[in-house]
Amino acid sequence: MSPFLPPLRTFCLLGAALLAIGMSAPSARAAATPAAGHWAAAWATAPQDVAAGTTLAFAQVENQTIRQTVRLTLAGDQLQVRLSNEYGTRPLRIGAASISSKGQVRALTFGGGASIVIPPGAPAVSDPVSLPVARLGEAEISLYLPDRTAIQTVHSTGLHTTLVSAPGDFTRQSEFPVTARSSYRVFLTGVSVWATQPTQVIAALGASIVDGFRSTVDTYGAWPDRLADRLAASSGVPTGVVNLGISGNRVTSDGGGVSALARFDRDVLSQPGLTHMILFEGRNDLSLLPRDGADAQALFTAYQQIVHRARQRGIKVIAAPVTPDGTTGWTDAQEAERRKLNALVRASTLFDGYIDFDAVLQNPAARGLKPAFDSGDHLHPNDAGYRAMGEAIDLKLFQAP
Repeated sequence: MSPFLPPLRTFCLLGAALLAIGMSAPSARAAATPAAGHWAAAWATAPQDVAAGTTLAFAQVENQTIRQTVRLTLAGDQLQVRLSNEYGTRPLRIGAASISSKGQVRALTFGGGASIVIPPGAPAVSDPVSLPVARLGEAEISLYLPDRTAIQTVHSTGLHTTLVSAPGDFTRQSEFPVTARSSYRVFLTGVSVWATQPTQVIAALGASIVDGFRSTVDTYGAWPDRLADRLAASSGVPTGVVNLGISGNRVTSDGGGVSALARFDRDVLSQPGLTHMILFEGRNDLSLLPRDGADAQALFTAYQQIVHRARQRGIKVIAAPVTPDGTTGWTDAQEAERRKLNALVRASTLFDGYIDFDAVLQNPAARGLKPAFDSGDHLHPNDAGYRAMGEAIDLKLFQAP
């Protein structure tokens, strides 16, 4: 036998080992994969760069834990959490993370590890974790940041209290010594559930009136919350609702966050299981007329772009006319463009339907909101106004064919 050829027994053992690896690898993968189904967004928010001059209760953290509460609009036993360093200028190290609900705490892992470093400009999605959460049930996500970390990626109208701990990792503890509070969302942009039955997901894209600005914090009082309540109480295919409004946002130019045209793929099309979207934006563009804003025709053309991009993914688009503006700076020319844009939306066959929030809120006696729905700034609804908007949505718009 040549000294350069291994004995036959070696080949046999090697072949048996390779066969064993080949047989065991698929079963190992299957064990790590949930039952047949699909991921569906149950909660989400749109990331923003923390604005210059923003007064945060905490501009940076070090060796502290951040705890945030979300309400899931779909039930699930397997969850994934999406984090974001999309506006960070340095790598973001998450030392540990957890998700909990009703006293059950689960550590989050990333590629099997307890920690992750998220590069600047990037998101990160956790490994699937087993934790049963009911529809409209709350979950708490805790992030431990061991390094000195600047708060750069946020969502400013969080509408739920974010807690910051005393020094230490409290991701696995119910005790949480609080040193700071904020209504900003920090580094957290989504929670998805593994659905084994058909589901639908609706994304609401817009500005402050989608965001729920001036609704009461910690009450789930924005109109997308009320829509989620009604869908949960209805029969039919379980349907989740995710709020992707950004206060101050515009359609065609950057304002509060980058423009809707620029953020559409990142914020909307990235949502797992997405089937529908509600497009309700344009007032902030019109408010900059005549110098820097977009007029009715330019906005409608931008709407067309969003619809075309949505339809390529099989997503139905429901539009909403721009709601009344009774602020002192709102001009007759801007009002004329608002009415022109709304007429285009109502008459167009571009959309799969529309929700007439304008008719819900319009004061029949004067320009602006009905007094009973006015939060006091003559533009944003109060809790009653947001509730009326949520109640006015025809749920048939989201019925499966």
